[in-house]
Amino acid sequence: MKTQTQSNTVDSLIVDLVRDVPQLKLTGSRFFGNSTQYSDWDFMLDSDYQDNLPLDFLPVPEPLYTECDPWITQVMHSAMRNCHVQIVSDLILKLDAQEILQRTGALIGLNKMEKRAVWQAVCIALDRATR
Repeated sequence: MKTQTQSNTVDSLIVDLVRDVPQLKLTGSRFFGNSTQYSDWDFMLDSDYQDNLPLDFLPVPEPLYTECDPWITQVMHSAMRNCHVQIVSDLILKLDAQEILQRTGALIGLNKMEKRAVWQAVCIALDRATR
């Protein structure tokens, strides 16, 4: 369990991160409004800006993200910031999908795998609609 001091430190590191990499876009439970005191921070970042991430961000070896979502090229993680960053190939498409998912409440009550499937379906529909 995180102490208040640990939470304050992580929060200040996140403030610094967003200031230093303004291209980051919030996602995950904090964006959708269902975070808890144990939630990590999740962001999306256009692949053109990947090199702007601080050196404490390391690649996540789990291929599940990139296998189920072709717009995620890599997931980076910083343990000291309690933060994940999805490196994405089409940030506009992902932001549009996120807005639809938030407005409709389509992710409410779903488990992680179901959420990934819904994300993918919305992204595919948007991608086809914009071709």
